[in-house]
Amino acid sequence: MLGRDADAIFWLFRYIERSENLTVLLETYFISHLTNFEKSEQTYKNFFLVALNSHENIPDYKNYKIDKIINLFLRDENHIISLPNMVRKARENARIARTNLTSELWKSINDYWLFLSSLKKKKIKENEIPQVMMELKTKTALIRGAFNGTLLRNEIYNFGSLGTFIERADHTSRVYIQNIDLFKDLKDESFFQKDLYEIILKILQCNSSYVWLNKGKLTPFLMANFLVLDIRMPRSLRYCSEVIFSNLSQIIYGKKNTFKCVSLCKKNNRILKVLDKNEIKKINSTVELFFQNIQKLSFHLENDFKFIN
Repeated sequence: MLGRDADAIFWLFRYIERSENLTVLLETYFISHLTNFEKSEQTYKNFFLVALNSHENIPDYKNYKIDKIINLFLRDENHIISLPNMVRKARENARIARTNLTSELWKSINDYWLFLSSLKKKKIKENEIPQVMMELKTKTALIRGAFNGTLLRNEIYNFGSLGTFIERADHTSRVYIQNIDLFKDLKDESFFQKDLYEIILKILQCNSSYVWLNKGKLTPFLMANFLVLDIRMPRSLRYCSEVIFSNLSQIIYGKKNTFKCVSLCKKNNRILKVLDKNEIKKINSTVELFFQNIQKLSFHLENDFKFIN
């Protein structure tokens, strides 16, 4: 497979995953704003903007109202981490790799872009935000459905899966690290802030799964193990790492080259497998190391397979 096509497919699905993460983050912020107005205007606003990693990109963000923040991220293509900017880049990569995509997949990506383009025409009112968020999540679900339901299981699928799960692993570990103070002492529940832990679960789209597995019991220790080690949870670091390794293994099957990205992926798998869930002190340092390795993994993947930027 040409490096140019592999690069386009990899980044296409990184951007799609990233855009979905942003949509869920904004939706969670909006719901928190409605249900706990005073906190969302103070504590929550800072919490979410840290998660967006956008302090330096939003002037006077403390003075921004909820509708202005939503409109900035959903309608301003010039903002570096806005949804239109991400989806524009995804669509550009889809056009480069067009001959590798099924018609169903291409249509779902194009429909996503067209819907976002329609939002530019007028400001989104606060009472319109829930419906817009639902439509955006439906669009990414359709893309994921077309990807999983219509593509052959070949290198195209493998590179798309790598883009998805490297981005997902990055997101989960980034959210964990940005809130690492909540996990510093997993046995000390004296500082426990239930609302913030629930928000983290909602941001990572695993609130229902957590409740099912833990019968509603919410503690720092259970959450850390769930987000890091639970292989049943499709956004845990362990699950993402296994999927990344599986797809890499299929790509390199029969090839004699030594790939740095494969060695690094094996290292990530190994540090998670040997981590005993009861070794509380090691969980946080392991997440930090995993996060560093994910950044390197993306770099080595591009070099090993001669991606063209």
